[in-house]
Amino acid sequence: MSVTFFNVDNPEEIIAGELPVLSQRGPYVYREEREKMNADQEGDLLNFGEYKEYKFDSAMSCEECSEDDEIRILNLPLIGVVQECLNQGSLIGGILCGLVEAALHGEFQDELFFKHTVGELLFQGVSTGIVEFLMTNALTQNRLPPQIQENGFALFNGKNATTDNRWYTLDISPASYGIQAWGPTEDDKHDNLGFTSWWPSADYAGEVSASTCNLLTGTDGSQYQAGISEETRLWHFSPDICRSVDLTFDHQDQTDPNNLVFSTPLESFHVNRTRNFCYCPALKPSDSCIVPTEDPDVLDLSSCDLQDCKDGLLDVHACYQSPIILSNPNFYLAEHQLGNFQGTIVPDKERDESRITVNRDTGTVSKAENKLQINMPIVKHPKITVLEKVPDIIFPVIWVNDMYAI
Repeated sequence: MSVTFFNVDNPEEIIAGELPVLSQRGPYVYREEREKMNADQEGDLLNFGEYKEYKFDSAMSCEECSEDDEIRILNLPLIGVVQECLNQGSLIGGILCGLVEAALHGEFQDELFFKHTVGELLFQGVSTGIVEFLMTNALTQNRLPPQIQENGFALFNGKNATTDNRWYTLDISPASYGIQAWGPTEDDKHDNLGFTSWWPSADYAGEVSASTCNLLTGTDGSQYQAGISEETRLWHFSPDICRSVDLTFDHQDQTDPNNLVFSTPLESFHVNRTRNFCYCPALKPSDSCIVPTEDPDVLDLSSCDLQDCKDGLLDVHACYQSPIILSNPNFYLAEHQLGNFQGTIVPDKERDESRITVNRDTGTVSKAENKLQINMPIVKHPKITVLEKVPDIIFPVIWVNDMYAI
């Protein structure tokens, strides 16, 4: 797993209302060890938990980079609690943000863009400043997101040396390889995502729990069905992005003609795709602004008020229990965001696109690069001094390349 940070180079200017200047630091590479736990096969059905453990690999990382390098990024716990203030309404939210403002200038002093080591930010934990306030205050200590645990705040808290959220039932027959059930624990698996409440909006057909957004489609990404061609659409469910995504044929592998390279299609995260309808809570199937097109997979939404729903961005706040928005690295396919930064983010298809290499006969994956970027929206808030003048933008924090090769 490769992690690249968006280091904030002009923190004081952003607080004063200017657009961010960001520099990328990394990659910091962690070698991933996987193991199938409690594997049990009944006929063509395989039940197992996927154990993952990450260990820092200095040789694969950027030159002279270490987990002790200090990086300045957006203070996600601070932005998260401010969003909670807004969600709680004027009374309770006003009280909470008043306490936060007092904490920032008192016992729990902190910055809007805090600086900590790579190791602390990813796995080890940050337990000072606003994080300590959240962990000890009566209004917040029992409502913490999974990124804040006993060790404090870490982006990947609870994701190292664990099988949490990675229990599967797979149909492993060569002709129909795919997920039959998934769940957070061995005894809590389901055949769709309706139980999670991640995607509570109705799809275009009016379905909710069995909506297209709640379908478990495809495989766990390590293997696909046998007999793949250039016309095959491959589906992959990833707990990291809280949904199933598809990949389409891109090109033939130059080193082996039996290997085909598939990548994320341009329209995969477009709001107007029928399958993506329920990822946009602003839309309802009964909305008169929705116009079908000749293509059943595409809707004309040009007359609709999509509010915060934008192509290339996926709001996963219910899944992450934090106001997180996912995108491709460097806002690839979400280029409408680039004007919010001072020319320091430049998307590149080759670098930022997810892709896999699959054997057409066996469906075996020989190489995979699954990429995502973690962002959080910052908004002005009259009760938080450091947020009085900030630009309202979706702020990038890190981008990750979950690499796999055999």
